[in-house]
Amino acid sequence: MTTHDRFQRIEELFHRALELPEPDRAAFVEGECGGDPEIRAKVERLLELEGAGDALSSLRRDVAASVRAAPSSVEGAGDTVGPYRLLRRLGEGGMGVVFEAEQERPVRRKVALKLIRWGMDTEQVVARFESERQALALMSHPGIARVYDAGATVAGRPYFAMELVEGVPVTTHCDAERLDTRARLDLFLRICDAVQHAHHKGIIHRDLKPSNILVTTEGDRAVPKIIDFGVAKATAQRLTERTVYTELGQLIGTPEYMSPEQAELSGEDVDTRTDVYALGVVLYELLVGALPFDPSGLRQAGFDEIRRRIREEEPSKPSTRVASLGAASTDAAAKRRTDPPTLRHQLRGDLDWIVMKALEKERARRYTSAGELGADLLRHLHHEPVLAGPPTAAYRTRKFVRRHRALVAGAAAVLVVLVGGIVVSTRFAIGQFRARTEAERQARIAEAVAGFLRNDVLAAAGPERTPDRELTVRAALDAASGSIEERFHDEPVVQGSIHTTIGLTYGSLGVLESAERHLGSAVELFRATLGGDHPETLAAINNLGDLYTRMGRYDDAEPLLVEVLETKRRTLGDEHDSTSASINNLGLLYREQGRLEEAEPLLAEGLDLDRRLRGDEDDATLTSAHNLALLYQDLGRMEEAQTLLEKTLDTRRRVSGASHPDTLAAVQVLAVLHGRQGRVDEAVELLRDLVEHRRAVLGDEHPDTLISMSSLATGLSRQGRLDEAASLYVTVIDGSRKALPDHWHLAMMLSSYGSCLTELKRFEDAERVLTESHGRFDGEFGPADSRTLKVTGQLAGLYEAWGRPDDAARWRATGTPARP
Repeated sequence: MTTHDRFQRIEELFHRALELPEPDRAAFVEGECGGDPEIRAKVERLLELEGAGDALSSLRRDVAASVRAAPSSVEGAGDTVGPYRLLRRLGEGGMGVVFEAEQERPVRRKVALKLIRWGMDTEQVVARFESERQALALMSHPGIARVYDAGATVAGRPYFAMELVEGVPVTTHCDAERLDTRARLDLFLRICDAVQHAHHKGIIHRDLKPSNILVTTEGDRAVPKIIDFGVAKATAQRLTERTVYTELGQLIGTPEYMSPEQAELSGEDVDTRTDVYALGVVLYELLVGALPFDPSGLRQAGFDEIRRRIREEEPSKPSTRVASLGAASTDAAAKRRTDPPTLRHQLRGDLDWIVMKALEKERARRYTSAGELGADLLRHLHHEPVLAGPPTAAYRTRKFVRRHRALVAGAAAVLVVLVGGIVVSTRFAIGQFRARTEAERQARIAEAVAGFLRNDVLAAAGPERTPDRELTVRAALDAASGSIEERFHDEPVVQGSIHTTIGLTYGSLGVLESAERHLGSAVELFRATLGGDHPETLAAINNLGDLYTRMGRYDDAEPLLVEVLETKRRTLGDEHDSTSASINNLGLLYREQGRLEEAEPLLAEGLDLDRRLRGDEDDATLTSAHNLALLYQDLGRMEEAQTLLEKTLDTRRRVSGASHPDTLAAVQVLAVLHGRQGRVDEAVELLRDLVEHRRAVLGDEHPDTLISMSSLATGLSRQGRLDEAASLYVTVIDGSRKALPDHWHLAMMLSSYGSCLTELKRFEDAERVLTESHGRFDGEFGPADSRTLKVTGQLAGLYEAWGRPDDAARWRATGTPARP
């Protein structure tokens, strides 16, 4: 028996003895190795020292030294590692060897056992190995290989046993099964979901490639499994107690699938978008049958040239790459059950744009998450507009913004509303031009709206029209709006479509009075042209009602929203998604008015209807859940609010991305909820990040930004940072007087500021601010409203702190102001 075999035997007997009750161990060792006193002595010594860390480690080092000195110190089939018997070697990487192994106790099953290779058990390699083991242990997803067990050999080499994935690389599977483009996308979506799960657990894979994405079969269903987290990076927690160092000058990952930031070699500036890039390469390969870059040419290049190409060279679009394959394109297309021209046609447009967005060199322009990439692919499959756009248009927009920097905050809103306006306006065509085909009607109105925005709005910012290089979106809209009636005097539906688009754009910019003017014009035009029951008329009325709700003009909003809901129930029925939207809108209005008991059945009905009609991950369902969570918070049902909100926010991040406005709105509500639960530090941390996002995207005076800033100021005040809070409140209130002059949110901000001033003992300032707040609440809701009464109590407290007990008593008794 070789030295290696002897120590394998010692290790096997030691682990088997550990499974027995302590009184039975001696008899077991006597029976199993009585004929070999050396093995018996070693096993007995290991059992004696078991649990005595330093002594056991010392003995294991001695064992390891003996085994390393042995000429046959490499594991093979038939050897044992802990309770596992090795069957065959499956492969090896830079630091570990993977075996197929059989576990016999306590259950019989086959596993994949990964063991550090002899000679590689340095501190750094052991640390990275333990990181992989912990990374896998954190995750629980059908698309990620599971960890069953972990341990160390007698010699101290770590190992772990994981799910044995008897599959093939995803590209091999797809080609062997000759999956068409749709089937490949369906499989890829499940891969995105698994990667998103890892990201949610705070783990970046950093080496996603087909050989680490295996496809196995469960029943008659193909199941992708992600393996090999050997170079994974934790984003949210330490994976082990050891420190993992990435040496400068060391490429982490596989060059063909490596993101530009990985090629920088710092090892630090890597986030989840690195995995998005790798997914983009895998998707490219699945769709085209070739990599974005020629792998042989890349590998033959020198180290610096590899890095330069990854960072600088732009790959061809997938459809272009198919054309460049020449004769090989026929084989690639055949594996996708089509021919080269059809394959190029399938890839041209949405799929080209989606892949190229994932492969952006500048990661800020990539999808923010695997979930966002998957969501855009779903939009493509559902024939909906995708987030990714033609790169040429993006570059033109970027250059435009550089010339007019003040447009940055509003440009995204204009483009989004432009697309939405065109989609909405094309629907207006039905029933308007009955002498033409539906396609002609759609094209005519869509072109009219797009042409007006392109030629009248955006052209207003051109240097030939104005020397002002800081022209704002608002100024451009103002300059173009006056020509709508003149340009389209005989086309009222087109007029209404343009008014709707511009009104929604003004609303997104927070310019609410201008939004009201345009949305009101749209209502008048559609009522007169299409009638009160027409879906587009109802949409226009709903837009105006929503705007009035935002402005705090509830008496104006309520009859509009009630009219829309009653008409939809009558014409469409209760089980219609459009009816559900109106149910939610009216419930939100009641909540804003403080009519919480009336709001709850409406918001609960809306959520239930959306779940049944649209599914749990639809945008409308998530919005309904968000609104109901807000109401639960108002009702003091904090646990229900938190459960619903956390689930909604998790789905939002996965489906819409971390920077989506609706995701940010959910973060706002969660932060406020944390504050109400006394978790002030967590709330402030969330709100600081949220304010930065909203300032960058919306600007300082947008209502959403102001509300987030007010919440942050409240959090700072509760942390005792009163001067910092007071300064922020001044900024918030100045902005709110411009953006929300008539909204009760201004009164709420004044109330919070007044409390801060009272704590700072700035009593005269506090009196002025709280008196204004009380007057606003009293005028809007009356003296008996809870918000008015809260400020009444604040004023009483102010006068008590000020040493004016008579005034304090008068406020507590009657709610009347103090005499001068």
